[in-house]
Amino acid sequence: MRNFGLVLCLLAVGAGAASPANRAPTISGKLPDTRVGADYYFMPKASDPDGDTLTFSISGAPGWMRFRESDGRIVGQADAEGIYSNIVVSVRDSHGNTTSLPPATITITGSGTSARAGAQLSPAKGTGTATLTWTPPTQNDNGTSLANLAGYRISYGTKPTELTLTIELPNPSASGYIVPNLAPGTYYFSVRSYNSQGKESTPSKVVKKVVR
Repeated sequence: MRNFGLVLCLLAVGAGAASPANRAPTISGKLPDTRVGADYYFMPKASDPDGDTLTFSISGAPGWMRFRESDGRIVGQADAEGIYSNIVVSVRDSHGNTTSLPPATITITGSGTSARAGAQLSPAKGTGTATLTWTPPTQNDNGTSLANLAGYRISYGTKPTELTLTIELPNPSASGYIVPNLAPGTYYFSVRSYNSQGKESTPSKVVKKVVR
C-alpha cells in the first residue's frame, strides 16, 4: 500500500484589523447680515460621524457678538453700521480634529446714515449706495504697533479734489461701510483712520464710484 504524506496547511494569524481613523466633524451655516440695534442670532449646524463631543470657537468677531462654545451660538446687537470681514466659526472634536466655516463677511446697516452729528451730509438724496472696504491698519506711520485704533473718517464728494462730505465711523472693528442715500452721479471717496487721541492717518487713495 502506498503511503500518502500528510500535508499540513498553516494559516498565518494576523494582528487583527486596524481601527478606522477618527473622522473630522462637519459644520454648515452662513452668518447673516443685520441692522443696528436688531437682535442678532446665528447657530451653525454641526455633527460628528464618530459621535465625539464637540466644542466651538470663533475668530475675528466684533466686540458686540456674544459666542457660546458649547454649540456655536452667536447673539448680540450691533452698535454701529459697518462691514466686518474674516469672521471664522470652527468646531473641534474630542480627538482634536477641527473643521471651519469659510471666512464670513457681514454687513451692518441702519435706518439712514450713521454719520456722527456735525458731519456734513450730501444735500442730494437718492437711493444709490457705494460699498467701501479696507484692511484695518495694524501699524502707525512710524512703523510702531497700532494699539489704540478708534475708528475711521470717510470723505467723499463729486470731484476728486473736493471731498467735502464726511462720515465718521467710530468703529475700529469695521473693515468697510456702505454709504447710503446717493443720488445718481459720480462720487469719489477716501478713508482715514484715527486713534483714541484723535490723530489721523494719511488719506487713502481716492477711489471712484458711478451711481446710476
